[in-house]
Amino acid sequence: MCGIGGIYMVGNDLLPTVQTEAMFKALDDRGGHASGVAWLWHDSDELLVFKGARTATSISSQMFKKIGSQVRYAMFHTRYTTKGSTSYNGNNHPIVGHGITLTHNGVLRNDNQVFRSLGVRRLHEVDSEAINAVLSVDGVESLP
Repeated sequence: MCGIGGIYMVGNDLLPTVQTEAMFKALDDRGGHASGVAWLWHDSDELLVFKGARTATSISSQMFKKIGSQVRYAMFHTRYTTKGSTSYNGNNHPIVGHGITLTHNGVLRNDNQVFRSLGVRRLHEVDSEAINAVLSVDGVESLP
């Protein structure tokens, strides 16, 4: 099954990128079909997502060169594919759509029904996108 990790540094605290990269690589054995990170680094106001159909170890050096030396927030995911091909990057996590970026571990068996009942257009094939759609339309209060 997939691997999920993350950090959020409160106040003025920042985490060195080298520690963030080590945390991401540690998830490699949880899902080798695809991997990705969403992060916010020091002095940034925009979330950046980097993902692909490769292991965390194989993309981490390329990916972590793109950010500064210190990180405020990071969300990691290593994917073991259940639904939606990894060759279409929209299916890889973190899932971006409907104004939300998230990761999910598990299988949603009613994702098609969720999209039909919400009347929301599906952007990707991956089942996890249904969570984005529900949160976008009905908010956190709608979840059990």
